[in-house]
Amino acid sequence: MTQNSSSTLDLKVDLYEILHISKEVILDDTNNVDFIFRQYRAATNVEDKLVYMNAVIEIAGKFHSYLHFEHSIGYLLLAYAYYLERDRENAMNYKEKALFQDPFNNGAINFLSTDSANRMDGLDGILLYDKNYRFELDFLRFAIGRFRVSSKIEELDRVIRDALSDDPNIRDHCFFHESHRLPMAYGIAALRSGLIGQALVQFRKSCEILESSHKSYHRYAADIYELRAGLFEALGMEDLMKADLIKSGNF
Repeated sequence: MTQNSSSTLDLKVDLYEILHISKEVILDDTNNVDFIFRQYRAATNVEDKLVYMNAVIEIAGKFHSYLHFEHSIGYLLLAYAYYLERDRENAMNYKEKALFQDPFNNGAINFLSTDSANRMDGLDGILLYDKNYRFELDFLRFAIGRFRVSSKIEELDRVIRDALSDDPNIRDHCFFHESHRLPMAYGIAALRSGLIGQALVQFRKSCEILESSHKSYHRYAADIYELRAGLFEALGMEDLMKADLIKSGNF
């Protein structure tokens, strides 16, 4: 590879579109990969470009585990809904998918376990999982630091909070939001109301959103590691270049 071809690679996907974050709410430039990329492109020497690309990779890196954790709880909820539908084959299939995303998800480990002492098949036990973000405001604090709170985000969290309450309420709303958190909350509310078929529809929708995001994130991560590999090549750092090309290929 040559630095000229790799360091000018155009990204095929946008990180904030992948995560369904409106760029209008971002206030902290130190957490804004778009701002850092503009600095990267404006830099005139490779050393400065490397500083900016390191910052992009550091920020983007935290979303890999985030997506795994969100996927794990999403798949486990879907497994539970299939279990209630007496579809053991799909229940076990999605339990394994949940464990693949997070091998330490105790709810998934103990779901339909042959160990009767630790077996856990109830919704409340599944919801003890604490590595995911149930509310959009909490996710945004993790994702972008300081941000401008919009009425749309506040309304989304109000709807989610209603759905997750002890007296679940699935109410109509006048906005569309692509966050997987909304159908996930609706699915939980449907389960608590005994509407298993509706819960399956909502959990499938949540998992479809996550699958699309996760796939696009891998493409994004592959691109930024390839970009940095080109910078390492230009600086004569062959071992680091090869390491980044391996990381890019793994994604």
